[in-house]
Amino acid sequence: MMLPILRDQFATETWIIGWIISLVDAVGGVSGPLAGFLSKQFGTGVIIMACGGVFGLALIAASFVTTATQLAITLILFAGISSGLSAVVVKDTVGRCFGKNLATATGISYTGGSIGMIVFPPLIQLFLSSYGWRGTMLLIGGISMHLAVCGALILRAEIPEIANYQQLPENGLLATHTENQKWSCGTFWKNVFKILQVSLLCDFRYWSMAAMVCSTLICYDMWIIYFVSQAQSKGISIGEAATIVAIAGIFSLAARVIQGFLIDRGIISPWISVVISVNICSASYFASAWLASYWTLMVSSILILFFDAALTCMLDVCTKELLGVNLLAGAYGWFGIKTATLRIIIGFLPGLIYDITGSYQAAFIIIGFIQLVPMIPLLMLKYLKYI
Repeated sequence: MMLPILRDQFATETWIIGWIISLVDAVGGVSGPLAGFLSKQFGTGVIIMACGGVFGLALIAASFVTTATQLAITLILFAGISSGLSAVVVKDTVGRCFGKNLATATGISYTGGSIGMIVFPPLIQLFLSSYGWRGTMLLIGGISMHLAVCGALILRAEIPEIANYQQLPENGLLATHTENQKWSCGTFWKNVFKILQVSLLCDFRYWSMAAMVCSTLICYDMWIIYFVSQAQSKGISIGEAATIVAIAGIFSLAARVIQGFLIDRGIISPWISVVISVNICSASYFASAWLASYWTLMVSSILILFFDAALTCMLDVCTKELLGVNLLAGAYGWFGIKTATLRIIIGFLPGLIYDITGSYQAAFIIIGFIQLVPMIPLLMLKYLKYI
C-alpha cells in the first residue's frame, strides 16, 4: 500500500520503489541457507527473537531516511536478512515438529500472513492519514518487534539438543583426543557442504520443488507490491484498494484452514490440490490484466489470495513428502536463493512496464505465465513416478 506514497515522497519512479521492496525479500532469500546452521547452533527461539528485534529496528530507522538510497540500504541490509532467516527456521520447525496433521499445522503457521492482509491495509491507511508515512513506519516497526515475544515462547518450549555433542574419552585425556581430530582443507569444505546441504543441488526432486515454490512466491510478491498501484491506475482509490485486500485476506485465512482439513483427512491429494490452485491462480492473474471495475478486481483478488494461500501451504507439505524432514532447512534455504535471484532480475519489471506504458496489463499477463511454470515439473515428477 505504501508504494505510491513512497514514490511520491522520494520523487522517484514506480519501478525503483518496487525493486527496493523486491530486494528486501531477495536479500532475505540469500541468507536462507545459513538459517538451518544458525538454528542448530543457537536454537530456533533465539534466532526468531534476534530477527524480530532487528526487523523492527530496521523499520523504525527507515522512518528517518531522506532519500530512496537510504531507504534501500536500511531495509535491504537489516529487514531483509532478519525476515529471511526467521522465515526459514519457522518452516523447518513446523516440518520437524508435525508428522501427523502437517497440512493443518502448516496452514495455522501461515495464518499470521492472512490476518496481516485483513488488519494491516485499513490500519496502514489510518496511520498514513493520521501520522504520515514516517509515523506509519515507526508504528509498524514497533508492532513488528512483537516477533521477539514469539521467539521467547518458542525458546521456552524448546528441548536442548545434545545429539551433536561428543563424549570425552574415558581416560579423560582431552589433549590426546583433540590431537586425533586433525582438520584438513578437504574436511573443512566437506563440513561446509554438509551444513549447507549442497547435495540438494544434484537432486532432481529438489529442482522440481524449487521451480514450483519460486515461481509461486515471485508471482505473489509482485501482486502484493503492485496491486494497489494497479488499482489506482484504473481509477480506484487507495481506500477502496485497501478494502479489496482486506476482504481477500479473509478468504486467504479461510483457505489455510480448509486445505489442512481436506489434505490431512485424505479427502484430496496435496499434488492434485497444487494443480488446481496453480491453474486458478494463473487464470486470475491473466484476468486482472483486463479487469477495471471495483467488483471484478475484488473477485480476482479473492481468487488469487484464496488459492495462493492454499498453494503455499500445500507446497510445504509436498516438499516434506518428496525430500524428507532432514533436508527441509537446506531446501528452504536454497529455495530462498533462487527466489532472491528472480526478485533481483524481474522484481522491478511490473513497475518499469507501468512507467513506460502507463498500464499494468502486460505485467500481469507475464505474471500469469510465470504462475503456470509449476505445471512443467509436476508433469515430469508424475512421468518419473516420484508422485
